[in-house]
Amino acid sequence: MRMWRLAILMMLSACAPHVATIGRAAAIKAAWKACDDSWGAYGRRQFGAEAQPFDPSGWYAELAGDHWHVWTGSRELPGYEVDVPLDGRPLVPDETCGMNFQD
Repeated sequence: MRMWRLAILMMLSACAPHVATIGRAAAIKAAWKACDDSWGAYGRRQFGAEAQPFDPSGWYAELAGDHWHVWTGSRELPGYEVDVPLDGRPLVPDETCGMNFQD
């Protein structure tokens, strides 16, 4: 009987809404990973570029309602831009990492 209770509790906990609230550092790391999995992978595949280690020093994050707005470069001319939800939903790399091309 105990195994049934445990199984039911595990199923119910998996169905519970995800309520993780992430901080600035985690949002920056998630944004970097999404951009590396998207644009970084493209550069490695197309041009043989080397993988770059995570360096948070060039990334910035600002709380904007229900998400962190994360970017690189300056606020006026950002390089990458990513909106990271506060609830911890996973990012889809090719859809969430925007790259701004400068003329």
